[in-house]
Formats: sequence, structure tokens, C-alpha cells
Amino acid sequence: MLGDRVLRITAIANPRSVGFEMQVWVAIRGRPGQGIEALAQLLTKIPSITYVVACAGRFDIFAEAVCRDAKDVMRLIDSEIRTLPGVEQTELLMCLDLYYRAVRPAERRT
Repeated sequence: MLGDRVLRITAIANPRSVGFEMQVWVAIRGRPGQGIEALAQLLTKIPSITYVVACAGRFDIFAEAVCRDAKDVMRLIDSEIRTLPGVEQTELLMCLDLYYRAVRPAERRT
């Protein structure tokens, strides 16, 4: 199954066990006329961001980040995300607790 790329084994560290006490979601609205895909690619280059998705609705992108503390969150938002070209608005959502996370295999595209 590994050889057929049906199964992949991945180790995922608990961020809190290595000093990252804060997990946050950043909802981002892009500027009209700016490419969302280009902005998403820029976000993937920021080391503390672990997840980036384009979405429909009030915001264009959601990004998950792990940070050491509140000052680290402030630095991420003010110095790394809001300064990116194409960012019009951000909204921060702080994760307080994790109750459930399912890991499901990606569907194969035919």
C-alpha cells in the first residue's frame, strides 16, 4: 500500500509539547482584483503557518498557525500577514481546545 501511494505514514508533533502554546486561525479577505492563489502561496512561506485553504463566503482564505505566545501572534499578524500584498482584512480566531479531529484519506481523482 505504501508503494502504491494508498497509505502514507506521517508523524505530527503536538505543538504544545515543543513550546508553541497558541494555535490560531486567521481569516483573510483579499483585495478586489488581487489573485487569491498568489496570496495563498505567499502564506505557505511563513514558517508558523501550518495550513492554508481558499474558501467561499465572507473570507477568501483561512490559515492555521502555531505560535509561542501572544506576542508571537501579534508579530505574525502585524508583521507577516497584514503586510502581504493583496491582504485587505484579517480576523483572528484563537483555538481554546481541541475536541475532535478526524484524519480521512484524500479521495483519488480519476
